[in-house]
Amino acid sequence: MTLVAIFDKISFILRKEEAMSERPNTLTVVRAIIRNGCKFLLLKRSSQDRHAPGAWELPGGKVDPGDLIQSALPREVEEEEAGIKIKTHTWMTYYNEILGPDSRYPNFLYIVLYIECWMLDHNDNVKISNEHEEFCWVSLKEARVLENISQPCLEALELYCK
Repeated sequence: MTLVAIFDKISFILRKEEAMSERPNTLTVVRAIIRNGCKFLLLKRSSQDRHAPGAWELPGGKVDPGDLIQSALPREVEEEEAGIKIKTHTWMTYYNEILGPDSRYPNFLYIVLYIECWMLDHNDNVKISNEHEEFCWVSLKEARVLENISQPCLEALELYCK
């Protein structure tokens, strides 16, 4: 290998590392669209929560490092959020934004994936975590007038019902 080729290779590696350091950190969240008949499950965030206190949202949560989406969403819904067993079915839509400087994750690229899920045990025995204050099963019409509903969640339900 010639000296020019070595310098070119080193320069390429340095440019690649520079470009990677400019990429925003990413926070990936998955949300489940779960139906029971004609109604959808929504959870109300704790009023003490730093992010969107008191907001109604679809169940779900962060994808942990090393997690796959298809295993993260059932874990979040069953073990951490609502206590019901689900199976991921169809990817529906996404939402993304750069989080502000006052956020828990300042300047992170925030990506939310909305996924249709099937309940594996059809019961209403939702057991919410301490991250939430209450839950409800609502139709799209009821969701539209729900006070403090997350706009991206409402948009995902609107798209789902088209």
